[in-house]
Amino acid sequence: MIKDKNGLIPNSYELKARAENIFYPENENDIEEIFKDYSRKKIVVLGRGNNIILKDDYYGDDFIFVILRDPYGAFDFDGKRVVVQAGADMKQLSIKAMERGLSGLEYFYGIPSSLGGAVFMNAGANEFETSQIVKKVKYFDIDEQKIKEVENKDIGFSYRHSLFQELNCVILEAELQLKERNKDEVWAKMKGIYDERAAKQPLDYPSAGSVFKRPKGYYVGKMIQDLGLKGYTIGGAKISEKHAGFIINYKNATGKDILQLIDFIRHKVKDAYGVWLETEQVII
Repeated sequence: MIKDKNGLIPNSYELKARAENIFYPENENDIEEIFKDYSRKKIVVLGRGNNIILKDDYYGDDFIFVILRDPYGAFDFDGKRVVVQAGADMKQLSIKAMERGLSGLEYFYGIPSSLGGAVFMNAGANEFETSQIVKKVKYFDIDEQKIKEVENKDIGFSYRHSLFQELNCVILEAELQLKERNKDEVWAKMKGIYDERAAKQPLDYPSAGSVFKRPKGYYVGKMIQDLGLKGYTIGGAKISEKHAGFIINYKNATGKDILQLIDFIRHKVKDAYGVWLETEQVII
């Protein structure tokens, strides 16, 4: 197990935030050991930091960050079934599945995510959600100090939600069920998804994807755009001029810049539409 003292916390906004205690576990034994010794601290478990906002520039000794990525990112194919560790890069996994003529992971070619984050948030796009391919999940229950498994039907999946958001736990791995499909057809779908994303989203600046959950009957980006807020900045954070549903790190933004911009957007939308936007991104 690697411990990084006062290291940078990985995050897709590329915020320069540090933590006194950062751990990179290599196996389940490492995870059990971490939570045996640090169970009374504020615990933050991350994969690749793709859907988070780091509010502070420094997290002291009352926090520990557990980063599940390489080397905790292995996956093992067995026919149409694949067992994936929490830190696995889902884009890379989608490529490996395509090479085997397996379908079900195409949308992850255009959604930056680790397996753990995808399950935790029930990540998705268009009509796809992670819940559609998850068979079961293994996790570590911090309160009971036990490794457990839960089947799909008991995970409580819904829009951008899973049971794991209500538990004090660490997702360890998941078993996914895929379908056989012609390799060329799978690749064509993946490429189409990526090209559409590149055309509509601000991939040339650091961001964490869509900021807000979609309220029923509305499109967030259109509401913000129609209010004339594209390009509005606070500090180094900017509402994307390409897609108003995104906030980008335009010029050395801090977490506070992003959160102030979120608050500004929320109040403008509430005044105009009577809708209070909920963040899809997790604030640390």
